[in-house]
Amino acid sequence: MRHSSFRQVWRAALTALVCWLLAGCRKPQNEQLPSESAPSSSQLLSSAASAPVPEAPPFSGSWIGRYTAKQHKVEVQNEHARENAWQQDDGQSNSGKGTIELTLDAQGGISGKLSGPLGAMIASGELQEGRLAAQLTPQAETPNALAGVLTGRLAEGVIRGSIQASSADSLVVRSATFELKKSGAP
Repeated sequence: MRHSSFRQVWRAALTALVCWLLAGCRKPQNEQLPSESAPSSSQLLSSAASAPVPEAPPFSGSWIGRYTAKQHKVEVQNEHARENAWQQDDGQSNSGKGTIELTLDAQGGISGKLSGPLGAMIASGELQEGRLAAQLTPQAETPNALAGVLTGRLAEGVIRGSIQASSADSLVVRSATFELKKSGAP
């Protein structure tokens, strides 16, 4: 199998995992068409002007923090597997401390970036019921770029979680833990 084909299959599997994690994030399909008794646009404008602006949820805003990545040991029981390839990874590359900057919008959407030993990555995901899940994709397609998933939980004003990332050929596998605080929080 060619390297680029393997990368496509790997990314598709990773995308499927993130979609499965976010399966509960569906919009209602029972939207109704406007009826004849619907208020006029001038009525809507006047009521909108007098209505209080809803406050943003406490989770919305910028979150910053650090992660610490380390080698994730792959143990294979099958004697026919490519175990030797994983044993060649000394764990030195793509290990260490990095930074995470995420923005959570009022609807729970997540966007952001990571930098550090895992490489420059873009985060895209969802926060639902205090659980965070985001797909991590490399900013630049390079042969050694890592991709992965970030999962976590928001509790008591802090987001704590983990990152699982690997190269397209899965021979470099890293795991990381992270902690994020809202920008401007003590």
